[in-house]
Amino acid sequence: MRCLTRSLLVLGLLLGGVTPHAVAAGAAVTLAGHRAIYEIGIGRADHGGSVVAIRGRLAVEVLDACDGHTTTQRFWTELLNAEGETVVSDFTLSSWEAKDGSTFRFEMRNILNGEPSDEFAGSASVKDGEGGTARMLKPAEATLDLPKGTVFPNQHVVQVIRQAIAGARFASIRIFDGSGEDGSFETGVTIGREMKAEAGDDPVLAPLKDLRSWPVRMAFFPLKTKAEEPQYEIGFRLFENGVSGDIVLDYGEYSMKGTLRQLEMLPGGC
Repeated sequence: MRCLTRSLLVLGLLLGGVTPHAVAAGAAVTLAGHRAIYEIGIGRADHGGSVVAIRGRLAVEVLDACDGHTTTQRFWTELLNAEGETVVSDFTLSSWEAKDGSTFRFEMRNILNGEPSDEFAGSASVKDGEGGTARMLKPAEATLDLPKGTVFPNQHVVQVIRQAIAGARFASIRIFDGSGEDGSFETGVTIGREMKAEAGDDPVLAPLKDLRSWPVRMAFFPLKTKAEEPQYEIGFRLFENGVSGDIVLDYGEYSMKGTLRQLEMLPGGC
């Protein structure tokens, strides 16, 4: 379940969106405050694999906190494995990231079958064009050096949207999300062609009907191990205001699908 915990953290942070103040050049990108509810189910399960069924619910809220943005999330899933055992995960996340992308604070906890599991908390800072420092508080106090080019989750999405607007089809971006012992990943991001709004689109997406969007897939490679295969992948429809449509978490032998069921846009400002 460790890779699941990591990917839930990354997913929750990426769904937080982006901010125009973090864009040094190129197209401006504006974060939309919102509440979103996703229904979770199994997307794919390989024959003979370890996972048989999945159900759950993901709730995400993004708020403008004047000099930064806060993201809160709760992700509840019930997974049935091939042995007939049920694993219930109750994941919570809260984070804050400065609008200029310089500072990031985070706290997350996962409870498995009613027992505390992984827990991560800390803060980090970076300088433009340089590296930075992360200070972990949980599970143990530690100081980590962040290499040059490292960005935090909101800034990561900023770069993806800017690349999409520019017509790029691939980007390689280093991210620190705070999960695990080092919390750093190299991401390979594939960007599809711009999606056009259609009359038959899901009515839940009505508040986003006039916005550009792209199908995006992100592969996460742990920076510490330098693995050739991604630890997991995340796919979703990314709108130019940072809101995400349906999502997919791919672990290789199985995947989860999150279907956007409710979307409420929240006013901006302090």
